[in-house]
Amino acid sequence: MSLYSDPSFDIVEPGSMEPFDCSPELEEDDVGIALSAPDTVFFTPGSPFELDEVFTRVIVCTSYQLPAGTIEPDDNFVESVIYVAVNAETNQSYTGFMGEAAQTDEKPENSEGEPPPVREAPPLPPDTIDMETLKTGETPREELLRGGWINPNLADILGLPSQEATYYVFAYLKEYKSNTVKIRVEARKP
Repeated sequence: MSLYSDPSFDIVEPGSMEPFDCSPELEEDDVGIALSAPDTVFFTPGSPFELDEVFTRVIVCTSYQLPAGTIEPDDNFVESVIYVAVNAETNQSYTGFMGEAAQTDEKPENSEGEPPPVREAPPLPPDTIDMETLKTGETPREELLRGGWINPNLADILGLPSQEATYYVFAYLKEYKSNTVKIRVEARKP
């Protein structure tokens, strides 16, 4: 039985940064943030979701394509996108970002119990602008686009309460605001 009114959200891993069939699509020259979410998310009252510590997974698939100069080079782009959920009945708002859920003291290990090797970034394709070009100002940073995907569990990062509610959800980073999605969190009927 699906956790969502749209079963395509079942395979989305909370906290992942990859596209799924349910991820919103942005055109090559689009600039902004786009969200997609199931109309309804189900939960079983009184028990956490079997794979998480929170009561359910309120997944919001996020695609973004923003100017590289939107944040400082040393800042984490993904952890800078702010999510807001407003309870339609009470007007209570919940705000957070994926970095709040992603923080952990545990270091991942491979099957031999050793930390994974540090991976170097792949070389840039020949037609890509490198950091030296950015420093010299030949191409303004603002003209370069950074894009990707974020798939947060809003129940986790926003601390949504374990109760039925309808939420209006959007995300923003500086002057860039996403579309608004409506999500109903509903107790599963026995």
